[in-house]
Amino acid sequence: MSALAESKKIVVAIVGPTGVGKTEIAISLAEKLNTEIISADSMQVYKYLDIGTDKPNIEMRNRIKHHLIDFLEPDKRFSAGEFANKSKEIIEHLHLQGKIPILVGGTGLYINAVLDGVFESPKTDYILRHKLEEEAKEFGVKKLYERLKTIDSVSSSKIHINDLKRIIRALEIYELTGIPISELQKHNTVKPGYLALVFGITRNKDELHIRISERVDKMIKNKLVNEVENVIKLYGENAFGLGGLGYKEIFGFLKQEYCLEKAVDLIKQNTKRYIKRQMTWFRNKMKNIEWIILDNNTAIDKVTDKMLQNIKEMMKYEK
Repeated sequence: MSALAESKKIVVAIVGPTGVGKTEIAISLAEKLNTEIISADSMQVYKYLDIGTDKPNIEMRNRIKHHLIDFLEPDKRFSAGEFANKSKEIIEHLHLQGKIPILVGGTGLYINAVLDGVFESPKTDYILRHKLEEEAKEFGVKKLYERLKTIDSVSSSKIHINDLKRIIRALEIYELTGIPISELQKHNTVKPGYLALVFGITRNKDELHIRISERVDKMIKNKLVNEVENVIKLYGENAFGLGGLGYKEIFGFLKQEYCLEKAVDLIKQNTKRYIKRQMTWFRNKMKNIEWIILDNNTAIDKVTDKMLQNIKEMMKYEK
């Protein structure tokens, strides 16, 4: 299969909601392609956050090499642009070996940044960002959003009124450059030019919710609470990674805001809401996904054989 990657810069992506079963499929396909996996998960980048992020275990990583897992301290921020730049280096290295890289994850923004290119924006001004964050606390997010609407109606139409992170970044860039971010994105986005084949994995809603419930129960049994306690000891209560799904709810329990049973219920509820947002994002932002519906009787080998056939067909067509 390695010869397939020689004439084209091919990248395969496997996307889908949390808990759907992407990892097992990706490993099976990677073995058949004799290649490696790039994790596109905004939380699996962090060291020490293993249980709550459901990282591939050691046996899985011994079977197939995984990139961009376990390399960042939990008190560090990591952007889609940084992910895309690191991924590009790995992809180019694998292409030189004649291999087809496989991007796998549920963070659609990361995958889009790799496949569609990244916007080369000004470096973060943390003083300005802190000032805007303080304004949001004092006057509310809506006040900042209204300011964004006056300077960049295009961006404001694409950003939710409660998405403080993106609102602040758009205002920050305008303050630094004097140019709306929507205008900069038109001219400063670098296209990588990959030939991409994107597979989406999904399941029946009720079945997926059962899997999520079982997964969260397993995380608690595997001592997720201890994992959060250890991160707090090492990095303090403001560690960025503690804001992730599963971690923020356990953090609330440790601060005695509610009991453990309530924390578990919150993780399950919030994960289901997150899945809904993920699916909306994939359907609205990534139009060329080939969706595959799994159920409990689906044979993984048959799924990856179909994927492999599609990759071969695409290569024949593109030659």
